[in-house]
Amino acid sequence: MQDAIYNSLLAEDRQSLHAIVGDRIEAAFPNRLVEFSEELSRHFEIAEQHVKSARYAHMAAGKSFDLFAIRDADLWYRKAIELFPSEADEGDELLRAQAISNHIQISCWDARFNDMIALAGQELSRVEALGDTREVSRTLSWLGEGHLNCSNFESAEQILTRALEIGERIDDLDSIGYALGELGWLRTITIGGDSLVQLTNQANRLLNVAGNLDDHYLETLAHYILWIAHVHGGYIEKAQVWAERLIARGQVSGYPPALNWGYCMLSYCDVCNENLESAEQHVSAARAVAQCAFDDLMTDLSLGIVKARQRDIQACRQLLGRSQRLGDQIGSLFFAYASEAEYGRILAADGQVDKAIEWLEESRTFFAQAGHVRAAALSGLALGDVLLTIDDGRAQAVLADVIKDAARSGMNATNVEAVLALNRSPAWRGDRRSALAGLDQARQSARTLGWPSLEQRATRAYEAARAC
Repeated sequence: MQDAIYNSLLAEDRQSLHAIVGDRIEAAFPNRLVEFSEELSRHFEIAEQHVKSARYAHMAAGKSFDLFAIRDADLWYRKAIELFPSEADEGDELLRAQAISNHIQISCWDARFNDMIALAGQELSRVEALGDTREVSRTLSWLGEGHLNCSNFESAEQILTRALEIGERIDDLDSIGYALGELGWLRTITIGGDSLVQLTNQANRLLNVAGNLDDHYLETLAHYILWIAHVHGGYIEKAQVWAERLIARGQVSGYPPALNWGYCMLSYCDVCNENLESAEQHVSAARAVAQCAFDDLMTDLSLGIVKARQRDIQACRQLLGRSQRLGDQIGSLFFAYASEAEYGRILAADGQVDKAIEWLEESRTFFAQAGHVRAAALSGLALGDVLLTIDDGRAQAVLADVIKDAARSGMNATNVEAVLALNRSPAWRGDRRSALAGLDQARQSARTLGWPSLEQRATRAYEAARAC
């Protein structure tokens, strides 16, 4: 009966009644507008008071985002953007720009990286019309991350540098923090062999900014940067400390990505130390707290690496053998630099040696051309391992390149791994003096890293060679 009466109203009467209801709610609950924001947006939308409806949609989106309810926030930010008119006053234009920036961020959490770039490109000129503002800097920061996730590292560098310059020019800590965070992440990929000291300094600065802003995302990103910097260097025990600290912070804050990332990071440390049962348990913990596509993808990649080490070929192929790969969702996303190599190894273990070589050559070439030297080195290491079974000379050449790439990108452990792989080459071992010297250097290098299983393997290889 209510629906029948409602639908019998004239459009003008219906609009008028919704406007009255919205006004009454505002008057009755002035201190609870956020609580009623969804209802208020609906009333004012039907009343065709689109600016007021957009404001409340923006408020509802922010409420959902604070709870990390990504899908609800996505819907409300979309509505806010659509409802704001093509020309609005300065205050409403700022609100719309904030909705744009936050919606790009949500696209990131939803692993829609091409959408991030498309939305920012579509809206950037209108946002930039506001002048140097926090909204412009934040939009540029998320656009930069979109390019980073699509492996467009040069474009990401230019965009993020501009975001930081605007933040520093307007002296806005929020803008500075987000630009610093994305630049720090980018430089875990593109920076040279002296990266550990530089990245540690940048990440510690980011931690201070995150603390001043009480920003859980920036805090999470700072911990990740510190973790990956130590992983790249081969300092697995120190990396594990940063993973554990992030989990502890996530348990205090309740921020889902802090817990998800932390458990995935800890799982990778377990894999490095050959604690595969513990690694799988930590992936399960990560899965339990994942609340967005980004975290689901990260968890899949982590589990895929575990399954590869367990030689679970079927599970690994399901998790890592995606039809979409380089340059798309997993082109440069966190563990992809390692998962590409692991998938190549699992293909070889399944007897598909030719396909493994093709996969790893493609990965190595792509990452090298994109400027991701570390990922290229890991793909090259796996390629060298596979080639050792069929073409000793080519394998030696590939592994020699890996050693060079590892040296210039600060990948001490990868350097050791490449020497250990070379030790399987009859021709390389034939020069006994040179081989012993290489193994001795690898053993000493592994000893400084705090990576027990690697040190043990290097020591065994050296002692076996010496005994011969």
